[in-house]
Amino acid sequence: MKDGTRVTYDRCLLANAGEPRDFYVLDSNKISYALRDKINTMTTLQDFMELDTVLARDVDRIAVVGGGFLGTEVACALSVAGQSRGIKVSHIFVENGVLHRHLPPYLSAYVTRKMSELGVDMCTNKLVTGLQRNGEKQDDSGRADGAGADAKVSSAQTNAKAAVEGDPDAVSVSLMGWEKEDLLCDYVVLASTHIKPKTEMVTHLSGIEVDANNGGIVVNATMEAIDGLYVAGNLASYYDSTLGRRRVDRYEHAINSGLLAGHNMASSRCGGSQKMYKHSPSLRSSIPGIGVDCRAVGEID
Repeated sequence: MKDGTRVTYDRCLLANAGEPRDFYVLDSNKISYALRDKINTMTTLQDFMELDTVLARDVDRIAVVGGGFLGTEVACALSVAGQSRGIKVSHIFVENGVLHRHLPPYLSAYVTRKMSELGVDMCTNKLVTGLQRNGEKQDDSGRADGAGADAKVSSAQTNAKAAVEGDPDAVSVSLMGWEKEDLLCDYVVLASTHIKPKTEMVTHLSGIEVDANNGGIVVNATMEAIDGLYVAGNLASYYDSTLGRRRVDRYEHAINSGLLAGHNMASSRCGGSQKMYKHSPSLRSSIPGIGVDCRAVGEID
């Protein structure tokens, strides 16, 4: 502990939460403080609650970054809720279609088409490289030149640009695709689906192995890393008899792995038998705005 006190245990469970992985070259921790009230990083409960208040603000265009389940659900929900006010939602992701890394190509194309029919501006094959105030343009070195140079924008974005170009507090989203573009909007949601496990606490301990490929702490079939130390949730890298060694960022997996680890901790303390983790984690994603309800087990790409 900070005051030097040591606390010992017969058994210990590590199940700490991870943190959202930053988007490509965009480090959400380095975003200008002046834009904090216009950018939602979706990392705390308050961030999710704030989405309920966004539509009541004076906003005309919202950008959602991230083509995973979280980004897709948020983009669709905001589009449905903002239709009565004429709010335009742009969904930005680097893949060919939404959920491209999770679903077979034909299902990804289907969901992408349904969202487009809903009115969402689908910005496919676009890499977000920066966020800055309206009128600022970053050069290749990342330094703002402040010259307010005109940015190339697609025809689908021209009307939105005109609506907010007079607002110095609007957010300019720098995109890299076939060509460099700027998308102007009033609010940005950074919806990262992937969780980066926090393994720093154990890297100095001998006998603890960190999975170099999947991340997380390597455990055996009983969710035990070393004698007396158990790991559960997205922090655990475990062996799946069907899919091999993997790490899962899912609520349902966290519940089931935690229950089994807790049982084994108590059982081993009392001299009982150990249970093996044989559960196949499932996922569910509900996107009612386009009539899609996804329930899946294992790898479904």
